[in-house]
Amino acid sequence: MAMSLGIGIGLPFGGGPSSGPSYDPDAAAFFARMATDPGATRKGLYNDLFLALKTGAVSGANIYAKLDAVWLIAAHEQSTAILNLKGTSYTLIPSGTMGTTPPDFTVDLGYLGDGVGKWLDTGIADNAGGINWSRDSMMMGAWVNNNIAGGGNSFGLAANANVRIQPNSGGTQSGRAHTSTSVSLAGAPTRQGFVAVNRSGASAQELYRAGASIATSGASSVAPAASNLSLLLSNTTVWSQDRIAAAVVGGSLTANEHLDLYNALNAYLTAIGGA
Repeated sequence: MAMSLGIGIGLPFGGGPSSGPSYDPDAAAFFARMATDPGATRKGLYNDLFLALKTGAVSGANIYAKLDAVWLIAAHEQSTAILNLKGTSYTLIPSGTMGTTPPDFTVDLGYLGDGVGKWLDTGIADNAGGINWSRDSMMMGAWVNNNIAGGGNSFGLAANANVRIQPNSGGTQSGRAHTSTSVSLAGAPTRQGFVAVNRSGASAQELYRAGASIATSGASSVAPAASNLSLLLSNTTVWSQDRIAAAVVGGSLTANEHLDLYNALNAYLTAIGGA
């Protein structure tokens, strides 16, 4: 499938002949952890994403520094799909009855839930501390690239209901950021796309879709739980049949930073046909 070239392709140092592409150091470190080289075109797309997150075309901010994990699950191979772009911590763990081959994982599309017993454990405990994610400054987002009729939560805590994203249930899109009170918007047309929930203060949570704020709530925060953030599972028994193409966890982002994050993810996923 056709992919656009990234700006990380074939940029030589100095004025002499090119000895190969020049990549952002964190992108190069990510490539070194891959089992299979994805090729120059794909590396360019990854490199563009790293650079976009670090420069913030709209916000001018280093969004990359505010994030704890970025998973581009729509990848060229399963072993790369579970890697955290930010480093060696928080590699996704296929859990329950989740496998590593189709239909569970599909190249360039991501991981598919079954609504019964398959999920991806992020390894990030809600109450971990020492990371950007905290009680009153947090965000998480998931990009779903299928559109099922049922409900379920694309992202949440494995054994708690106070953190979650529900892309669409009965026409309502909602999320929770350390509270039992959802921030929601009625009239959501589809589950497909990127939805993020954000907490920017002790009494402020926000819901974003495609990088735009769609709802806010003044619900007060509650203490983080001793439960891991998980894709396709929340609150022990709430499973999802979503297919996850990408997911992000970090500290609170501003509205412009959410837009930059969405644009960076969208450029990569659109180029590989995974959006």
